[in-house]
Amino acid sequence: PVHSKLVLLSVVLCGEARPNSATTGEVSSIYNHLCERVGIAPLTQRRISDFLTDLEDYGLISTTLKSLGRYGRTRLIRITGRENDMKRYILDDPDLSNIGDVKQSRQFKLDERI
Repeated sequence: PVHSKLVLLSVVLCGEARPNSATTGEVSSIYNHLCERVGIAPLTQRRISDFLTDLEDYGLISTTLKSLGRYGRTRLIRITGRENDMKRYILDDPDLSNIGDVKQSRQFKLDERI
């Protein structure tokens, strides 16, 4: 599904900026930007979390639950495969042609590569 690919692309973009340290909040933020760029309505944080669980079940990502004390819990996410191959596969989807070639900056703002 398109939303699953967008969630995976969000994880890949987080991994490009900071390897092995993507969190669910960062992935959700990037996912919302990608949905806006493609022109589809974003899903809820809960549904994004379900997609992350599915991607972990498929072996594409691995997650570790981290407690932040009184600030709650989050999942630390990392890609288990080759990021460039995943990104190329996702961007070849005709439904995602509006995205173009994207990259993730260190400030977690979505930029377009020129």
